[in-house]
Amino acid sequence: MKKQKLIILLTSLVILCIPSFILAERGEWIVNGQLIQEISAGASITKFSDSLCSILGQEDLIWVGGGHEPSGQDVTAFWAIYNMITCECIWSGYMLNPRRCFPAVEFDEKLLIIGGGTTACEIFNPLALIDSTYILCTPTDPISYEAIYHSAILIKDGPLAGNVLNGGGYGGDNSPTTWQIYDTDTETWGSVFYSNIGRINFELENIPNSNGNILAVAGHCGYPQVEIFKSDLVEWVIAGELPYGMTSCAMSPISNTKFLVTGGVNGLVYYNTGIIYNILTQQCTVTDTFETGRCSHGSVILPINGCTPFIGGGYTENGATKTCYSYSLETNNWMDETDLPGYQSWVNFFLTSDYHVFAIGNANSGFLTLYTWNHTPFLVDYQFIENLEDNSSFVSVNVADPDLDSVSVRFYFTEADSTVIIEWTEYQPSNSVFEISYTWNTTEPHTVHLEIRDIYEPIGVHNSLSDLIELIPNATVDPQPEHPVLLQNYPNPFKNKTRISFLLKHPQNVKLEIYNIKGQLIETLVDGKLIAGSHNVIWNPEDVPNGIYFYKLKLIIIRVC
Repeated sequence: MKKQKLIILLTSLVILCIPSFILAERGEWIVNGQLIQEISAGASITKFSDSLCSILGQEDLIWVGGGHEPSGQDVTAFWAIYNMITCECIWSGYMLNPRRCFPAVEFDEKLLIIGGGTTACEIFNPLALIDSTYILCTPTDPISYEAIYHSAILIKDGPLAGNVLNGGGYGGDNSPTTWQIYDTDTETWGSVFYSNIGRINFELENIPNSNGNILAVAGHCGYPQVEIFKSDLVEWVIAGELPYGMTSCAMSPISNTKFLVTGGVNGLVYYNTGIIYNILTQQCTVTDTFETGRCSHGSVILPINGCTPFIGGGYTENGATKTCYSYSLETNNWMDETDLPGYQSWVNFFLTSDYHVFAIGNANSGFLTLYTWNHTPFLVDYQFIENLEDNSSFVSVNVADPDLDSVSVRFYFTEADSTVIIEWTEYQPSNSVFEISYTWNTTEPHTVHLEIRDIYEPIGVHNSLSDLIELIPNATVDPQPEHPVLLQNYPNPFKNKTRISFLLKHPQNVKLEIYNIKGQLIETLVDGKLIAGSHNVIWNPEDVPNGIYFYKLKLIIIRVC
């Protein structure tokens, strides 16, 4: 049979098969905790700004307050502040009023707590936690109606910058269209004005570089219209519409002019698509589908490939879900990610300062957990050769990244009390070789150390920088990785054939499989036991159409009890 001339792009994915045959994909949920007081639903969750965390002498703090108690009948005034990295409670106490389904907005290192089944509002001052001269909770000007499921946002720029916009929700005949602006200088609410569409359980976002305009989507099953709040006019205007009406979706900005809306519910229909809304054209593009439609789910943007939306949890037609997905803006495809530790609705996602995904759910007794999607680059092997005749050294290192991210290296040459640092090289693809020659100034004992980073190290992403590695002279060393590693295929893209490489720490039963973009198995390249070390497998496809394909390495671990 004549082989086709193909141009095929491969993307790799490591899958580990454990005894229960659960599949773990790109990342893992690494820390788990519980809310210290159980809340069934309706709590407000707000991430503190970096400046406020710094004042409090902490990092990555989140405030959780109000909501229904587990009985589902009573509403609580309880609040707690958690550290997102450790999933531990730092402080807790009570608001002036019990509340549910309400917003809490930070301004001037304070929280404005609004409504939630009451007209009462209050200011929560975190400085009182470290300085007794401050009062923790003080009443402020009330809003005009007893709202629940309303939304509020701090206006970031324009003529109303620093003030808070609040509106929509239940609470009276006109409440879904009712809006007010809170003046944070005078701490009073302005006059009521109205939107064109009534909204309940909806999304608000600041529009960058727009003189303080705010985007509002969803919140009404019968009206899919999008609205923009014009700060200079203090009015809402219609700005296109979504393909369908819905509530309880999630929205994330993916550029200065585009926003991604995911999921949502309309009656008994749970949507499993994303909608990209363009501010400039006021038009929408519908994305590829993810497997399970949902509402009340978490959504956040990861810095993978510049911008990668990540969603998870929420409520489906079959109840709460634990499934998670990431979306590629380049290929318009949703990819499976590692499931949450348990089935959870009412989920919120936040990025920590080092770009972990922190998940908090205030249903099913409440949970806290942390997702790590980036893995530390490592040394595959190296050569360190010394020439005593001219007092020189030659170093060659082969480095790789478990996520197939590009890598860079930095060398430290130390003799006596002096260290010469050869700064970071240009980034190269994972599994690249870096070489350097160095001449020593003396014949004194000396050492060479290496650091490896991936492309996320400059912005401070977790696991993006290796430990300092000492290189041993006059030896070829193969430091086998602690975990199996699947490397980037080469060449990629390719026409006729490509090489797939992977590393095993121990002898193991493995499967190496090729899948198409629909998740269908195309071919099994390896199915059997292999020895420890590096392995290279050639894929020479026949009768396979052009396209994007994925390869998975399955490691079957058998434990005998």
